[in-house]
Amino acid sequence: MKKILLLVLLLSPAAFAAEPDRASLIAAWEEYVRGIPTTGKLEALGDDRYALVDSELEFDGELKINGVLIRAQENYGVETEFSHFGMIELELVDLPAERLGSYLYSYWLADRQTLYYSTERAGWVDAKAYQQSFTSPGSVVGSRSLLMFIMDYGIWILLVGLIISVYVFLNRQQRSSKSLMDDSEDLNKMARENIERADRLQEETAEINKMARDNLERAERMQSEVIDVARSMVEMQKQSNELLERIANAAEKRD
Repeated sequence: MKKILLLVLLLSPAAFAAEPDRASLIAAWEEYVRGIPTTGKLEALGDDRYALVDSELEFDGELKINGVLIRAQENYGVETEFSHFGMIELELVDLPAERLGSYLYSYWLADRQTLYYSTERAGWVDAKAYQQSFTSPGSVVGSRSLLMFIMDYGIWILLVGLIISVYVFLNRQQRSSKSLMDDSEDLNKMARENIERADRLQEETAEINKMARDNLERAERMQSEVIDVARSMVEMQKQSNELLERIANAAEKRD
């Protein structure tokens, strides 16, 4: 039984599959770059050098491979068809130095530097095929893409959610503080109006008190005048009585 199983494994396509090594990566890269519509020419010159014509970058000159990196693909415990990814360091020898930092050059490199090794396809595939495998119907990766997405970006989602929550909380606090400030301003306005009203009442009360004092002084003067008049009338009555008494005495003496 073990011999039959070993024979099946040896005769399976995976047994004859190209290993994810430098040679297979460069061969797959050459095929991939030649298949890009903007590639006019990719001709090997030897020693990892190529003659390249690319209309997207408007480049016609020498391309050099400075290094190759092949590393096992980290799948976070999820079974996928991809075992390795490979990155090729490229240099456009004849590209002007001022264009090396441009966004166009960066995007151009990103589209041509990385390939992924598929054990099911027994070879290297480009980034587009790699991404499509995550969403293709019936794909193991597609069925678990949500888990991988959460594992890759979950912390960022939590951070964004936390930032949004803090923003909403601060916004509510700001609105609440503004409402309290508005209420405080209204209370201060009412207090100022009450103070002004109290000042006016105090002034009116002072004016009434002044008028009362004036009337009291006037009444006291009138009372004093009445007393003086009464005293004068009493004195006049006294003098009149004395005069009448003298007249009466004189009349008695003549009789």
